[in-house]
Amino acid sequence: MNLSQRDGGLPPDTVVQDEDTILADSERLIARYHDGAPDAMVQIALAPCSPFTVTRSLMTATAALAERTSVRLHTHLAETADEVAFCLAKFGCRPLDYLEQAGWLTDRTWLAHGVHFDAGEIGRLAKAGTCVSHCACSNQILASGTCRVCEMEQAGMRVGLGVDGSASNNASNMMQEVRAAYRNRAAGTTSKLSTFKDGARILRAILALIQHERPLQVFSLMAVGLAVAGTSLGMPVLAEYLQTGLVPRLPTALLSTGFVLLSSLSLICGLILDAISRSRKENKRLAYLAIPAPVACE
Repeated sequence: MNLSQRDGGLPPDTVVQDEDTILADSERLIARYHDGAPDAMVQIALAPCSPFTVTRSLMTATAALAERTSVRLHTHLAETADEVAFCLAKFGCRPLDYLEQAGWLTDRTWLAHGVHFDAGEIGRLAKAGTCVSHCACSNQILASGTCRVCEMEQAGMRVGLGVDGSASNNASNMMQEVRAAYRNRAAGTTSKLSTFKDGARILRAILALIQHERPLQVFSLMAVGLAVAGTSLGMPVLAEYLQTGLVPRLPTALLSTGFVLLSSLSLICGLILDAISRSRKENKRLAYLAIPAPVACE
């Protein structure tokens, strides 16, 4: 935060920093801790708080830093009617226009709240690939309004859940947010999970996650299934060969042999992938343990 009460912002003068200090420390943290890998355990995102607390200059510079260092952007936007009035008075535009002018309207950005976006702005957000984190409980406690989640989803936006913060939520309970957001469906709306295709897509995602996290178990199960199939096909052929010395069903014998070979290959793949997975997890733990502990303030 760098827009204090003295300069027309919300935070007290004692808790803000200057722009150069904020940007320098942000770049230091990215260089020290950010891991850009898809399965990284530690990633940095740049998150100026809100239009009430940050200057336009810092917002623009933060977007440029995020672009240069390939990190994501986050801020609180369109949370209250007061914020809309503040942006109109101070910047001469609505919050989303201010965001776009600062270079933030991209798929790198996700926003908390998004209560006061109109239909046209929702379309612009969807087109840009910008996401919204729906903070249901906080919005209710603050009586700031209701996020138009259904319209956002229909427009093609990605909508997640957030707790906002304990100061404006009385808790940081994600399961409470799930109950508040999904327990009662709005009148006139239907579930997104309404077709077999939706169910199949979710099942594929679950299976992919299990395969990624537990490859030995997955490939072992496949190996057992292939081995059972191969044995079931091969036993009659083997019995007949032992009795007559002939193999009258050669295609069946070949199919059975193929299943047994595939079973062995599946088990080998599971062992190899499990070793890789364990090594990757261990490397992550070592990288995490290498992070120095914070120095206690005296």
